[in-house]
Amino acid sequence: MSHRVVASVLCLLSVGTIVLGYFLLHPEIVGWCPSGLSGNCLGEAIAFGIGSPLYWSIRWLPLFFFALVFIQKDVFQAWWKFAIVFSILPLLFVIVSPPLSEMFDPGRTLVTERMVQLFVIASVLFIAWKYWRLSRIGQSR
Repeated sequence: MSHRVVASVLCLLSVGTIVLGYFLLHPEIVGWCPSGLSGNCLGEAIAFGIGSPLYWSIRWLPLFFFALVFIQKDVFQAWWKFAIVFSILPLLFVIVSPPLSEMFDPGRTLVTERMVQLFVIASVLFIAWKYWRLSRIGQSR
């Protein structure tokens, strides 16, 4: 499968995840609430523990994944290996964070937002480093 197809699928999945988060925050739009109920009929744990982080925190991922369509195949393959290893720790932080923020504890939405930002920044730095390494190898020949 082409790296452009993989990057496009990742972009579409991240957009779909944002849409799912919106629907989890507003379930009455799609009819997930019994008649007469509105608001958090699915419960605060789902609305603010899952829906809010998905909707508010991963907005950088579609842009980043779309940009991946335009990089070289060998850089994408190197990034893919990096991303799989690097995403494990931020994912664990998101999973163990409390759904709602307490006085000194950040909520899951803030933790998710910071981990996505960290992932995108680290990925951009890794891709830039990989391009730099490839240009140095090309110059030495």
